Amino acid sequence: MKDKNINVGSLKGIMEEISNILSCAPEECDCSEIENDMYANMQNLLESMRFFLDNELNKKYMEKLTKQEAIKLHRHMWNWIADKTERTGEFIEKSDYFDAMKIPPEERPYSLCYCCEYGKQQSNGVFTGRCKYCPLDWKSKGDYYTCCRKGVRFDGKGLFRRWSSACNIEESIELARKIANLEVR
Repeated sequence: MKDKNINVGSLKGIMEEISNILSCAPEECDCSEIENDMYANMQNLLESMRFFLDNELNKKYMEKLTKQEAIKLHRHMWNWIADKTERTGEFIEKSDYFDAMKIPPEERPYSLCYCCEYGKQQSNGVFTGRCKYCPLDWKSKGDYYTCCRKGVRFDGKGLFRRWSSACNIEESIELARKIANLEVR
């Protein structure tokens, strides 16, 4: 039986060729309707290939994530966010961490959160079961240990949700530090 692993290099090469072809937009060319349709189809194909590649590479990168690694990476990221916010006096997003660490999109964890990625991994990708596998204690009530709510569903009072809607820099720093130092459950 042939190896069914994806040849990432070949796929990236094909994607680069399609990108080169698409660099000439139909508006700039004297194209027929059929050529315009082909252009649109190639754009869709390229997006599908990117989506597939991102998912496959992310799967390979993240499938070995252990509970200890998830916690360690979580703490590093949130301390970095708190430090950067404090240093710059600006609100910092989770995506800023991955950009600064030069982590390509295909290697970023689910929801830009290592604990969410770990939960996804443990629940075999089942959406409704991910939160209960979070390795950290968010001090929330109910069946799920969630970062987004404190008690009732969708109340928006969870620590992460409060951080993402913080109105001032000091609050943002304080909440990021709390998130970084959550207890393990």
